[in-house]
Amino acid sequence: MWVPSLTLAGLAVRRLAHQWPLALAQLLGITAAVTLAASIPLMQSAAAEAGLGQALSAIGAGGSIEIQQAESRSPATYDDFQASSAKVMTAEFGGDFVPGARYGLTSPLNALTHNGKDVTGEGGDPKEPVRYYESVQSRVQLVAGAWAAAAGAPPGYNPMSVSQALAERISLKPGDTYCLRLPTYFRPRFFHQPPPPLFPACFFLSAIWTPISANDPYWGGEPPTGFVLDRETYFRVLASLIPVVPPDVPASIEPSGAYAGQYWAPDLAHLHAPDAPKVLSTLTKVQGEFTVGREVSFITGLPAALRNFEARLDNARLAGLLVQVSLLAIAFYAVGLMGGLFLDGQLAAVALWRARGWSRRRLWWLLMLQFAIISLLAAPLGLALAYKTVQLLAAGVLGPTAQV
Repeated sequence: MWVPSLTLAGLAVRRLAHQWPLALAQLLGITAAVTLAASIPLMQSAAAEAGLGQALSAIGAGGSIEIQQAESRSPATYDDFQASSAKVMTAEFGGDFVPGARYGLTSPLNALTHNGKDVTGEGGDPKEPVRYYESVQSRVQLVAGAWAAAAGAPPGYNPMSVSQALAERISLKPGDTYCLRLPTYFRPRFFHQPPPPLFPACFFLSAIWTPISANDPYWGGEPPTGFVLDRETYFRVLASLIPVVPPDVPASIEPSGAYAGQYWAPDLAHLHAPDAPKVLSTLTKVQGEFTVGREVSFITGLPAALRNFEARLDNARLAGLLVQVSLLAIAFYAVGLMGGLFLDGQLAAVALWRARGWSRRRLWWLLMLQFAIISLLAAPLGLALAYKTVQLLAAGVLGPTAQV
């Protein structure tokens, strides 16, 4: 009767099946060693990601970038600034930063009246800026009232909306009217003429809202402020910020400011700890381009935060390396121990095969094939177990920013 001969690999599989308790113990041992060895760099990486997230969140609004240009009083100037600034940021940072709000903003204006009652003087309402947020309605939820397009405003009043925080601070409710004093001009004292008239900018409150998420990068890390207008109304009010001085009357104009700005926030799903040096270098370059080349404000606390993060990471690397070497030594010792136990269990079979004429080389290949088969099963199992273990530990201990 003809019996097909087994290949060396086939014999190795048969031997493992026959000695399955020993093979299982070897499999578990190597799996544990691989899990331990792979967990170390994964945990270090997760800790670095968590450290980066904590470093950026610790500086609050400074963790975002605010680009702001003064004297932006016309729609054309505003649009040109917004488009050119976004182009530079996208080209330099790619997906490392996500755009936040684009806005227009005036300098704070003095309060005059609230529902016709005087709110000036000591104890009166504070100054408030007038501002415009692009696409603000998609980032907020309505608390009271209705948006200007639906509610409408009385003749002579500009429709506005405010945040719930501002409404509570100065006791505003939908339907209220509020007037701010526009900048005026001043005559020299030796001109015996009456003071210039005060012109108000009056508003009708149509809506009160609150941000859907205060942590939305749209807000740049800062709570929304000011009387918020739509685009058309905002630029109409801007035109009235510069007072009309009568001809042939020496006068100085009360200063006022009109700004265009935009926020950018780091995207921690895309920006990782190893990217910090590159981002820091690019930030320094872009900050110089805006502040020096364009004479535009570039406000951020990110460079200092990233430098501190890199310094702490460098200090932690040495300690992490010592731990990593120690644990790797333990893992290699465990693998060697498992290998020795495996070979000890093969001594009787080896003696028998040698007596039957097997060469040492062929025996060595058989034993190595058995060990390789076990290792090929243990390696992916250990890696998967390491990844899942570190993922759970990182999420529970280090927080959501600890990406693996």
